[in-house]
Amino acid sequence: MIVGFIDEFETNQVIKPPRHPHITIKKKFKLTKFTENEMIAVLKKWSEKIEIPKLNLGQSKIYDDDAFKIIDVINVQEWQDLHNKIIDLLEDKIDSRVAKYDDSNYYPHITWLANNKQMFDPKPLMNTEHSLLYIYLIQRVHPTESKAKIIAKFHTHN
Repeated sequence: MIVGFIDEFETNQVIKPPRHPHITIKKKFKLTKFTENEMIAVLKKWSEKIEIPKLNLGQSKIYDDDAFKIIDVINVQEWQDLHNKIIDLLEDKIDSRVAKYDDSNYYPHITWLANNKQMFDPKPLMNTEHSLLYIYLIQRVHPTESKAKIIAKFHTHN
């Protein structure tokens, strides 16, 4: 996945992503036509040229049902544009595992309640603005727990 965390992490660090406020820019995918190192090089070059939007957060709301709650992203179009740029950059080299959330179905948000489990306190984030200094390439490292390793960290220009 490609995500933007509000907090900063280091390459090779293993974390539980849902416990850290983040915006998913590109959901789960599998590399098909290039190696991890090639992908990192492509993303690094791309990140040096692209401007990452500020993360403008609004209020909490229900997502699908009461078991999932999110903090709304106010500047939706900017994040949809970023998502689409990444899709265009990678589309012929990856296989989306949840393609139903790509393109026009991409919905930028921050999940704070998942399966009725609170991940973090959402109140300090509501109605705030954040400049994300990095975007991250993360890889799941556990089959059942939501643990991921920071594969690469890309400095943003915002």
